[in-house]
Amino acid sequence: MLDHSPFIAFLGLKVTEADAKNEQVTMTCAMRPEFERGAGTGQWHGGPLAAIIDTVGDYALIMLLRRGLPTINFRVDYLRPAIKTGLVITAKVRRAGKSVGVVDVDV
Repeated sequence: MLDHSPFIAFLGLKVTEADAKNEQVTMTCAMRPEFERGAGTGQWHGGPLAAIIDTVGDYALIMLLRRGLPTINFRVDYLRPAIKTGLVITAKVRRAGKSVGVVDVDV
């Protein structure tokens, strides 16, 4: 499911939980040098983080609707840096309509 797009496959996301009843998906992503803010820092760059958040949120909707919805609004609050660690990403669907879905994602 996560290999239909070369970019999404490149992210290396792994599904650890897909809970349709609670409308929630959890995935993990390992840190790689390609995701670093600066070479050798181990600090995640905001760009890959944003792409991962958008992707996991979309897959939460796909789980419920059997299709994705285009992203129409996207906001990230970078509260603290992720350094030298893999990520656990949890997406919780708040609303899933015909053309608009709302998903909260925690990393």
